[in-house]
Amino acid sequence: MLDRTIRTDTLYPNDLDTLRAVFDTMCQEFAILPDASAAHSIARELIRLSRMA
Repeated sequence: MLDRTIRTDTLYPNDLDTLRAVFDTMCQEFAILPDASAAHSIARELIRLSRMA
């Protein structure tokens, strides 16, 4: 039997829809433009957190 780690970090379309909705809400709530560096940080953190779930 092979000893391999199975990757489960795939983002499916419904995952992306959810992440986008959260991202848009956070940007709106904190008055952050979607192309600002703060928005990029939010996006990275959302993806990181989604991979932990």
